[in-house]
Parts: sequence; C-alpha cells; structure tokens
Amino acid sequence: MFKKIKTTTSLTTLASFTYLLSGCGGSLVEEDDVVANFSVTCEQLACNVDARTSISRSDTLSVLNCEMGDDSMPIDLLSQETIFDYTYAAPGSYEITCNAENSDGKSASATTTVVVDGLLVNAGPDQTVNEGITVTLDGSQSEDTTGNEINRYKWELVNTTPAGAGFTIINSTSANPTFVAPSNPVSTTFRIRLRASIDDGVSFSETSDVVDITVIPVGDGGGSDLPQ
Repeated sequence: MFKKIKTTTSLTTLASFTYLLSGCGGSLVEEDDVVANFSVTCEQLACNVDARTSISRSDTLSVLNCEMGDDSMPIDLLSQETIFDYTYAAPGSYEITCNAENSDGKSASATTTVVVDGLLVNAGPDQTVNEGITVTLDGSQSEDTTGNEINRYKWELVNTTPAGAGFTIINSTSANPTFVAPSNPVSTTFRIRLRASIDDGVSFSETSDVVDITVIPVGDGGGSDLPQ
C-alpha cells in the first residue's frame, strides 16, 4: 500500500510593486495595486500551488498564470482553480513564477525555487493473515529516481486497532523484515511505518510509507481460507 505521509517544506514568496502618482507638490507612493502571491508545498515529485491571495485592488485580473520552471506551458489560473497540483517528471530544482495583471495593464510577479526529490518509499501491499504465521514485509520497491542508493530502512509499529498484543519486527532495518502474527481475541489491524533515507555525507533525505496488516484469530470464520 502506497500512502505518502511525509511532511515537506512549504515555501511562500510575495512580490510587491509600488507605483507613483504625480500631484501638486510632489509624488505620492500608493498601496500596491496588483499583488502576485503564492505558496508551494511539495511532497516528493508532487507540488501543490496556492495562488488565491494574488489580487488586483483597482480592477479585475485579466492574467493570472504560473510557470513551473520545467519548460511546460504556463498554467492559466483564470480558467481553473487558483489552487492546483502539479507533478514534475524528474527530481531537481525548479524556479516557479506566478504572474498577475489587471485590465488596466498593471502587473506583478512572484518567484520561488523548489527542490523536489526522487525518494519514493513503498511499504508494500496490505495483507490479511492468520495468527501465528510469519509475515514478511516488503520495502524492496522503494527507490530513489536520481540513482542514489537507499542506505537506511527502519520499520516500526505505529498503532493497533483495536488495541491488542503487539510483536517484535525481526531485522527491522532491512528492506524485507519479518514478524510473527500475534494472537488476539478478535481480528486486529496493525499499521506499520517504513522510513527510508539516503545519507551521502553531504545531504540527507528521508520519507515514509505505511502498510496495514490484519491478523485474524484461528477459528474465526473470516480466516478459514488463509494460509497457516
């Protein structure tokens, strides 16, 4: 089961432009007329962009778009929601620029740089098993798309529903650890988290995924066809 639960850095940038109005006795600096403002949150290769706070105070916006920095066409936010998801084809550093312009021709832009990583962690499929059997967890499909080698795995029990007996994960720092499914009076689901990381001595990257293992008591009608 592939559930991304990594929390990533949120980047926000604001470009504010002032203009001068001439008047008797000098120039007056007015409040910004057009403001381009957006925030970006990225998780692995997927980013969420929120440009709702881009505004025009004197007139309606005639242009609002974002350039994602990867040679793709600008995304027109006037024809869709001003919050959108975007997935990059490859990891790397990308400069995102959002542009706003009103019908009077006044404009503003905002730019920020995001770094998306290629560390994709997969804790394997959910499983339903009988109590007492040896369960093998599978994190072997985890990979780093930049070609770096994952050099650390860590499996841990997150929670049990309903509460019941736990277990010890054997070889919990390997890609394929095992544990013996514990005995509980009722069917019990164990949520297990896999954390995988890359540490090359210069940079560190870590993310995680979770898998659910449901253990059925022997003799329970739902588990009669499961392997022993």
